[in-house]
Amino acid sequence: MDKDLLHPSELLKQLFKEKPWQGADPKTAKYIFVGLDANFATDVETQIPDTTTYLEDGPKFWKSTGVHHPFMLDKYKGNGRSYHENFNLIGFKSAEADQV
Repeated sequence: MDKDLLHPSELLKQLFKEKPWQGADPKTAKYIFVGLDANFATDVETQIPDTTTYLEDGPKFWKSTGVHHPFMLDKYKGNGRSYHENFNLIGFKSAEADQV
């Protein structure tokens, strides 16, 4: 991959290297989605400090915040929100977070 296309955050790159999926572990999930998720803004760690919590444990993040992705938090103002609003229309609830 072109090095210029990589996110500037070493922490986020490390988290994605350790766990290259979002949400529940695909080995144990009941529902798996493959899609084109929006790229994380370069300032996402400052704008949404919870992003690292989400990447470390997506289901735990969902259960504690009530939203499946940091882009759905009220404080987030960047791109990608509409993608997650559409995903939200599927109707999954936080109680199902370990399955998605």
